[in-house]
Amino acid sequence: KNLFVVPENMIYSVIRIYHDEMGHVGIDKTIHGILSHYWFPCLKLRVKEYIENCVKCLSFSLVGGKPEGELEIFEKIALPLHTIHLDHFGPLEATAYGYKYILVVVDAFTKFTWLFPTKSTTTDEV
Repeated sequence: KNLFVVPENMIYSVIRIYHDEMGHVGIDKTIHGILSHYWFPCLKLRVKEYIENCVKCLSFSLVGGKPEGELEIFEKIALPLHTIHLDHFGPLEATAYGYKYILVVVDAFTKFTWLFPTKSTTTDEV
């Protein structure tokens, strides 16, 4: 079967169309869709990296990470900054400075949220 070769500057546009606009389908379906019409070097690797860094997919995915502990119910105190919640979001595509995660801090009372870029999720950095 003859396939169109995608120019380097259009590769991520093609991946975006077949992944994002088709409902954030998985790696195999995205690759299958692209290969029905197109080809480009390192297709499988590029699709895999794109999907692993897709913010929308990361937001709704429970893949990876450490298993959660048991939930505990805390008394809600009506005082700002009495209780804060922390969590990491990521990994994302690394920035020029090497940041791959976002530390999310939420005040339980006001719901005010702070976001801090981090290079890892270790306690040493946090």
